Amino acid sequence: MIVFALVWIGNLSVTVRRLHASNHSGWWFWIQFVPIVGTIWIFILMILPNTANRWAN
Repeated sequence: MIVFALVWIGNLSVTVRRLHASNHSGWWFWIQFVPIVGTIWIFILMILPNTANRWAN
């Protein structure tokens, strides 16, 4: 159970960072819990190219 929690937190972190890199809100993470369509949509969002780093100086 502990391993599951650690892996889930890591997955959440990487997914949110990737969504931010493609200029989307981290809240899009939750779309993957919609059966079939959500999984496809999060996959599409994850493969979009990076945008300019808006947090860089």
